[in-house]
Amino acid sequence: MYLVPHGVPGFSPPVSGFGHTPGFFFGGCLMADCAVLFVDGNNWYHSLSEAGVSDLGRLDYAKISEKLVGPRTWIGTRYYIGQVQQKGNSRLYADQRRFLAHLRASDPRISVHFGRLEDRQVKNEAALQLRQYLSGLTVRIRPDADWFGDCY
Repeated sequence: MYLVPHGVPGFSPPVSGFGHTPGFFFGGCLMADCAVLFVDGNNWYHSLSEAGVSDLGRLDYAKISEKLVGPRTWIGTRYYIGQVQQKGNSRLYADQRRFLAHLRASDPRISVHFGRLEDRQVKNEAALQLRQYLSGLTVRIRPDADWFGDCY
């Protein structure tokens, strides 16, 4: 892979049809035409559960990623999740391990990144303000269970 600025004298872009577009090329892909998804696994899980999507382990995450990036070239999905500790709920631990093993095996462009789970004793004023702001938005992206129909 290479990262070469477009528009540099003597540089010929490796992808035809993009000679007029300023930007960068990465591995043969104009950066503006590529996409990497960053997924907050906790929000993803709870949002899909609320939308009625069950058995999240059966979803085709590569197909979902392709669908979400639209016309751009999907180059990766980074799935961030708090790591469940083995010493706590052993069933939850096993379920998370099984799901993440499935996710990693589904496509090499999908990677899992662990955070940590923390108990929050105090209210987070910024989070409360963000929730209030988001609840007032008139346009929302909230796919229903049918949106994922072809991703099983």
